[in-house]
Amino acid sequence: MGIRLRLTLYYTTLLALLVALVGWGVHALVARLLARDVDRSLQLIARQVNEAAGRGLPDPSSLTLIPDPASGAVFLGEFVQIFDVQGSPRGVAGKRPRLPVPAEALSRALRGVADVRTVASADGRERIRLLTAPLVDGRRVTGVMQIGVSLAPAEVTLARLATALALGCAAALVVAAVGGYWLAGVALRPIDAMVSAASSISHTDLSRRLPEPPYRDELARLAQTFNAMIARLEEAFARLDRFAADASHELRTPLTILRGEVDLALRHPRTPEEYREVLASNRDEIDRMATIVDQLLLLARAEKGQLVLAREPVRLDRLVEETVRQWRDLAVQSGLTLVLEPPPPLVVLGDELRLRELLLNLLENARKYTPAGGRITVRLAADEAARVARISVEDTGVGIPADSVPRLFDPFFRADAARARDAGGSGLGLTLVKRIADLHGGSVTVDSEVGKGTRFTVSLPLAEAPAPV
Repeated sequence: MGIRLRLTLYYTTLLALLVALVGWGVHALVARLLARDVDRSLQLIARQVNEAAGRGLPDPSSLTLIPDPASGAVFLGEFVQIFDVQGSPRGVAGKRPRLPVPAEALSRALRGVADVRTVASADGRERIRLLTAPLVDGRRVTGVMQIGVSLAPAEVTLARLATALALGCAAALVVAAVGGYWLAGVALRPIDAMVSAASSISHTDLSRRLPEPPYRDELARLAQTFNAMIARLEEAFARLDRFAADASHELRTPLTILRGEVDLALRHPRTPEEYREVLASNRDEIDRMATIVDQLLLLARAEKGQLVLAREPVRLDRLVEETVRQWRDLAVQSGLTLVLEPPPPLVVLGDELRLRELLLNLLENARKYTPAGGRITVRLAADEAARVARISVEDTGVGIPADSVPRLFDPFFRADAARARDAGGSGLGLTLVKRIADLHGGSVTVDSEVGKGTRFTVSLPLAEAPAPV
């Protein structure tokens, strides 16, 4: 069953229940009003009979019509009966034979209390509304009168009303069902358009988007949500395509070098020293491929949330000092000046091994793109207001073009001018820096100017625990 038909059925069922409830309420209200009018008529007739009786017991046959100054002649009812104070009947008038007199009603009337009840006719085919009331002369009860009126006219009116309500409700439900089905189709038409557009979107072409309804309603938000999801998928597929192309290129380069050196070595006999040189070069290329594969596996585990980090207090100042001290010889060999500003004692919760890897990647990145004679400055500071520790690595290298900064942390991305492949490396170092910072709840920012240098700043949440001794 389609949603259009389901909506129509739900709407029609709810409407049927409401209409039935309203119809029942109207019928009950009219029945109550008719019953009240009958009882008021009986009370009016009783007063008129009591006024006509005077001091004696009236003859019922003379009470068929009583003139009323307000409304003219009034028919007293279909049945009138008079009793004396001993409860003996004194006369009966009307269209019907004598009705049974309820003893309780007669006893109450002799005590001065009127009684109104519904009794069945002698043949049992209709109901009679019967008033048993005292005849009063001043404060003295002189007799009892009974006045009966058939409820058939009121019941016929109620039956006609019930028929009219039933037919009207049925017609209204038919119109509502047809109209609801049409309105549901109009309301769901944007969904049909979205389904048609969605069926034409595939992984080979994610540039298409779902049409958005002109009104800012739930369907418009649904289309916007799906379009945003498709945009994210398109971006993810584009990154995946770039990643696959870059990874294949990065791995093909050392394989090509290996093949070329092996072919060259096999072309002519070589001395042992020459073979050792070829094998040493091959080992370097194999190490490079192994590094790329290890980093790719690490990134894949980080992307899937499978990279488990230790959550221990780490003295960040000690980690920075030890890493800079170990790396200083490499900086000197490259003709660079490495400066560490005195760090304050700071503690973060994290994985010491991964944080050390983060800092080493930043230092290696600065070394590769800073010419000899340049300077690399490492700083560690605390932002107490933001409750973060900030590690910055600043170089005086070639800098990064502004249009390359947004993609700087993409795998294998290198800016054309500032990140040439000739400088070496796998192209995954900064990507790992970003992933490690994210996993620690931190962030990485870049400030760079071409020809003047670059500063990377890593922000990490400070720990609440005291610093380990």
